[in-house]
Amino acid sequence: MPSPFPGMDPWLEAPGLFPDLHQRLIAYLSEAVSATLPAPYYTAIATRLYVESSRRHIEPDVDVLVPRRHRPRAAPGGGVAVLGKPKPLVFRVADDPIREWALEIRRSDSGDRFVTSVEVLSLSNKLRGTEGRKQYLKKRRELREGKVNIFEIDLLRAGAPTTLAPLERAERRAGPFDYHICARRYYRSLSTEVYPIAMAERLPLIAVPLLKGDPDITVDFQAVLDRSYAVGLFDRRADYSKPCDPPLSPEQQAWAEDILKSNGVP
Repeated sequence: MPSPFPGMDPWLEAPGLFPDLHQRLIAYLSEAVSATLPAPYYTAIATRLYVESSRRHIEPDVDVLVPRRHRPRAAPGGGVAVLGKPKPLVFRVADDPIREWALEIRRSDSGDRFVTSVEVLSLSNKLRGTEGRKQYLKKRRELREGKVNIFEIDLLRAGAPTTLAPLERAERRAGPFDYHICARRYYRSLSTEVYPIAMAERLPLIAVPLLKGDPDITVDFQAVLDRSYAVGLFDRRADYSKPCDPPLSPEQQAWAEDILKSNGVP
């Protein structure tokens, strides 16, 4: 069953669903790019592994809160009763190993030259102070220094601006939008291509760059998302009866309810 939404399905942004969608998008983008990729180019799926401290609530191993009746009292003679050895609060800290995928386009005749990196941003990439953001920005700096094309896909409304896209300038020209894709070609370092995407719009055809002088690879990104949704059986997993996470604006909520109703989604 296809998604009821014409473009990006905002319910897929939920933390419990997006990591799976992220990997499927990379896999099917690789498939779509490879379908028309000329020799000697080829695609590879790279992984980035890091540890992120969990933000889940975990109860302390030992409750050492001191009730009011157990607080120190004045000892006879005006002294203070001495308590025993201090007991700190002890918590179990769950470190979550996170594995993220990225699509690489390389050339086999040039020592496996790294040509283009295609990234789908995760929420950890967009949250300030996280290891995921630190690792992502570090990798991107290295790609720019290595003269690699950078192709970034942001399908998350939450989090801080992260891509190389000049978002304020793009919004002045295109009006408000919810998602975006941007490309920075290594041979055009002073310009960035931006695909602004409103929630109500179909995802665009995208031009994935190769080396200077070689034609771009055109991909129907909506078809990639549709395939990811269908194969991932997200129609069974997205609970449209619950509020969207992150929340929609009142206007978006009314629009989404109309879309769901017209598609027979309870």
